[in-house]
Amino acid sequence: MDSREYARRHTLLPFLRAVSRRRPALPHGHKSDWTILRRAGMSLARAGVYFCRSCNVAARDELGFSFYRRDHQIPGVHWCPTHHEPLLRVEDERAFESPPHWHEHVAIRLPKTLDPSRHPIIGRYYEVVRGMLEQGRPLDIATASRRLRRRALQLRLLTTRNKGAGAIGETILSVAPHSWLSSLLPNRGLMSAEAIARNVDLLISSSPGNHSATLYALAVATLYDSGADGIRDIWRLRTPTKPERGQSRSEIAAQSTTEDFSQGARRQRPTTVANMQRSFRQSILR
Repeated sequence: MDSREYARRHTLLPFLRAVSRRRPALPHGHKSDWTILRRAGMSLARAGVYFCRSCNVAARDELGFSFYRRDHQIPGVHWCPTHHEPLLRVEDERAFESPPHWHEHVAIRLPKTLDPSRHPIIGRYYEVVRGMLEQGRPLDIATASRRLRRRALQLRLLTTRNKGAGAIGETILSVAPHSWLSSLLPNRGLMSAEAIARNVDLLISSSPGNHSATLYALAVATLYDSGADGIRDIWRLRTPTKPERGQSRSEIAAQSTTEDFSQGARRQRPTTVANMQRSFRQSILR
């Protein structure tokens, strides 16, 4: 397994770098830019260590050991998408140095109130972030902004009168629990739900800046009926046969790549227990 496939399958890099201004055509894990690998590849998406007790049981029954799942480490993910139960959290990040089932006795269970089955936007958000983790390279900022803006226009959330002000944010505030919204950007300190919503609206501005992948995931979860539909529509990474409306030549060039990681994932050999044990020794995140 080369560094690019390893980064796509076993690290948080595809999420942390889901939308990027810096070399968007560069596949995740590519060795030509060690700065990206050092800064993003070794970073956590939020403080603390998160895991699911049922995942631990299932992994130990099947493999003989438990491991940390990378989708559990994403901001805003409070329930296990597989077992539909609240995650457990350990404050000390040194817990990553040992299997998660060792820390169940000191872990704190996250609130049951943020159940994705009771809040559809949270469920769609989970779908989006898991889809982000499967991408082989990032989407450039200009393309992401343009596609989100086009979708907002289709839904009549964006008009010539409001010019993007409150276009998506007002919808978010009306459908998402405010306590959940406040947890989405933990590395920026405590932010109100209203501040989160205003930041999402900035994504479709004429000159969007660098924003957390969390905000893009929230925007997609708001604008689409399913996370899978949003991933397919926004993260279309193959080079188009003709430019999209308003797309420049430089943006078209940024979308081109020599690797199709989705196809590569389908061609790879099935994962064996031996391979998984080897991967576990190399990294505790899967």
